[in-house]
Amino acid sequence: MGTILWLITGALLLTLLRIYRSSLDDIPGINAETSRRVYNIIQSLIGIITAIGVLLSHSIAEEYFWFRNQITTGLIGFWWIWTILMLRTLKYEDHSRSITIGLTSLIALYLSAITWGHLPTPLMFIAWFRDLSPQLQSTTSLVVGILSALFVHNVILPITNRMAGKTATTLDDTLFSIVRWPISISIALIGVGYSIETSLLSEYWADKFHRVAISAFILVWTQVTLKVISLLLQHMREAKKHWHLINDRTMPIFLLLLRIGIITFSIYFLLLTWDIDVMFYITTGGVIGIAIAYASQDTLSSLFAGVAILTDAPYKLHDFLVLDDQTRGKVTHIGFRSTRLLTTENIEVIIPNSIMANAQIINMTGGETSIARIEIAAGVAYGSDVEQVRSLLLEVAHKLDHIILDQPHLEPVAHFTSMGASSLDFTLRLWVQHPERLLNIQDQANTLIYTTFTEHGIEIPYTKQDVYMYSMGAPRTGSEA
Repeated sequence: MGTILWLITGALLLTLLRIYRSSLDDIPGINAETSRRVYNIIQSLIGIITAIGVLLSHSIAEEYFWFRNQITTGLIGFWWIWTILMLRTLKYEDHSRSITIGLTSLIALYLSAITWGHLPTPLMFIAWFRDLSPQLQSTTSLVVGILSALFVHNVILPITNRMAGKTATTLDDTLFSIVRWPISISIALIGVGYSIETSLLSEYWADKFHRVAISAFILVWTQVTLKVISLLLQHMREAKKHWHLINDRTMPIFLLLLRIGIITFSIYFLLLTWDIDVMFYITTGGVIGIAIAYASQDTLSSLFAGVAILTDAPYKLHDFLVLDDQTRGKVTHIGFRSTRLLTTENIEVIIPNSIMANAQIINMTGGETSIARIEIAAGVAYGSDVEQVRSLLLEVAHKLDHIILDQPHLEPVAHFTSMGASSLDFTLRLWVQHPERLLNIQDQANTLIYTTFTEHGIEIPYTKQDVYMYSMGAPRTGSEA
């Protein structure tokens, strides 16, 4: 059964090596020729280890037990000599040849030491490590931690990042660039932390250094987590088809809540690391929070109103609003405390969200389209030609700026609305694409209507009032009565 398992394991390893063949080209400092040689070396090493495993697990190993070490050493020596001969064809100035020869020599020596029982197998390394003296354990932990961090930072992560660069999205590339240094630092901190625990330092200083290492670990990954959630939320906002909940108005809420949660947990773990009474600070924070809430009612009211506005979305950025106090302008910013409007006079108005939440708002650009409607009133004298007036109003509409004329359902319309006390009342209805220009358009429209009616002899009536003056003491005649 052992022979079959060794054969299956060797076949799987060779298959995986073939799949990740291109990854060897991404190892820093190794050219294409050296990469091909390294692939052949690793492939042959897997074959040698599989052959040794098959040989030792077969019944022949029990029959010729005394000859097992010699056979294994011979196979390892054969692989090492073949590797050296193959590397001779590399250029002398290529530093990769020296590095590869050194690595293969170390592997051959390690396998030989395992064969003769001088060093443990990788699976038995932990038990061997625990048998060492505390001084050697501390030194070994420090050296292994730093070397592992350098190997991961300069070899493993660049290869992984290069593989991620072959995907269609850039999200994984950015994530790898964010976590590269933190992963390497964390590996080094693990080695340093264990080295401190097994060092000859006093219990007091060992405990302090250990807490400092854990605190550094927490702070590093807190910063990484904050960057990652910001990146993920940005990606989710751009992928609107898959993440409808994350959009321009809700993203600040999620970002704020997640940041508060992450920072809170980080502070909590830091307090636990230094054995600080968490419940005392929670209680104190609750009392302080009540006092601050009582003293900042208006601010908190605007804050909660801002959350309601961002979630309910009665208006959005660049909408043109008319408030119940006739304040009108384009929305330039929606925050948690206030909303900013840029009026038609180019004046920025800052309104607390508590007022915006309770105000009656007319959204001129609400709905499915971001357009605004404007109605221009015009009156003419009785006896005027109604159809001529309607035609002249539509003619004026086509001369105005920023008017929508290319959409049939939004074309200008002139309505005969009523017969007033002294005039026939008309309304010219227009749709514009820039609500902030409403006053300018209204000014232009009234000017053109007046000049056009004057040119065509159409009277624009105005209210008249007759005043009769007479003496209070003089008798009135019958005609005056």
